[in-house]
Amino acid sequence: MRKHLHLIGLVAASLLALKVVIPVAEREPPDRQEDAPGPFTKPMLILGPMAPMVDIPTADASRASDLIRREESVLGVEINGEARAYPIEMMRYLEREILNDTLGGVPIAVTWCDRCQSGIVYGREVEGRELTFHVNGMLYHGNMVMVDSETGTLWSQLQGLGLDGSLAGRQLGGFPAVITPWHAWQARHPQTSVLNFDREPEGPSPPPEGEILPHQERLSPGPSKDFLLGINRGDEGRAWKLGDLRRNPVLNELACGIPLVLIHDSESDTFLAFDRRVDGIELTFRGEGGRIVDDQTGSVWDAGSGRAVDGPRSGSILKAVRTTITLASAWEKLYPPGPRP
Repeated sequence: MRKHLHLIGLVAASLLALKVVIPVAEREPPDRQEDAPGPFTKPMLILGPMAPMVDIPTADASRASDLIRREESVLGVEINGEARAYPIEMMRYLEREILNDTLGGVPIAVTWCDRCQSGIVYGREVEGRELTFHVNGMLYHGNMVMVDSETGTLWSQLQGLGLDGSLAGRQLGGFPAVITPWHAWQARHPQTSVLNFDREPEGPSPPPEGEILPHQERLSPGPSKDFLLGINRGDEGRAWKLGDLRRNPVLNELACGIPLVLIHDSESDTFLAFDRRVDGIELTFRGEGGRIVDDQTGSVWDAGSGRAVDGPRSGSILKAVRTTITLASAWEKLYPPGPRP
């Protein structure tokens, strides 16, 4: 009997050291009543602490051919003139779904929810305090729950909203980021750095399902796989089907109080959003012979950077707006379809 107990103890200790992920039943949310339907589930149990991912390894673009394929999807972000690409296939492992990084002198959390196929970049400073985030193992309305090490507050990955804990109700600030093929990101940001992880971590995380897909195939619709481009600010959100944006590559919209121009670059299958206001004037845009032109002055704008390259507005720059691409099934749990305001 002692031998058996000793063996069980060794196995348990090994599991704790390895942070093994084991499926378990749904878990009651922290604040739900016993008879009320709850948005929190816990489809997996993480035995042992999931350490925050810090000290993120990177390489410059000259080494990228050894790290990443030309058509591979990256989550690209630029802050204060410094650009970095995060290959999505490198982030699909549980311990890598949240990367605590610093870019352009700003502490950021680069997040990827593989279940929702959503990549979002948040600032890590809240009320003057720098937080570090890691995966909690729970889901909120089917979306990944993040937890910060400093306060133990639970956060929604799609909303950037504090859900439970001392920072509940606080909103993380976000940064515009795009999902785009590596070659397109590098062409616009030749000085970019790139995430430099091994393809598969040494830890016990199960490998993600499926092969590495080219960018355009990754965003293709399929059975139970319809993608949206969404903008949200707290409880308010609106989204557009990628298929509709491909058919209408320049779209003037109003969402979350922001006058937007949504742009689809067909060459790279990249989706972008900009604030249409320049110097207090709200512009409207149209596509014209493969160019983006504003109706008010006839100026020509570069779709990728939001910079006016010709006409009276030449040199002006549209402000990029934070959006996210995600599965419709994930988005609509947080923002059910309904009449628009």
